[in-house]
Amino acid sequence: MQLSSREFIVQGFVRALGVVVYTSAVALLLTRSHELFGNAPSVLAGASFLLLLVLSVAAVGLLLFVTPVLSYIDGKKAEAVMLLISTMVWLAVLTMFVLTLQVVVV
Repeated sequence: MQLSSREFIVQGFVRALGVVVYTSAVALLLTRSHELFGNAPSVLAGASFLLLLVLSVAAVGLLLFVTPVLSYIDGKKAEAVMLLISTMVWLAVLTMFVLTLQVVVV
């Protein structure tokens, strides 16, 4: 099944938005971590942070790369590249939006 240009744009946007929502949730957790877990440093706190990092890399990797890689393996190389580019462009646009929002709000 061939995707239209519009479908590439929509799928790229949805995947990039998923990354923004996920990273925002993790950022909210990290900013509130002292309220949830206390301020005392511990081995468990360090392990929890590293496990969250590993989980985050895996989740974002799935959102960004699974469909393009599977499409590439299925021989749909142009489709895979277009979807990855669309996602990365949308991620860059949303990142610039969040950075701009940070400057305006603060």
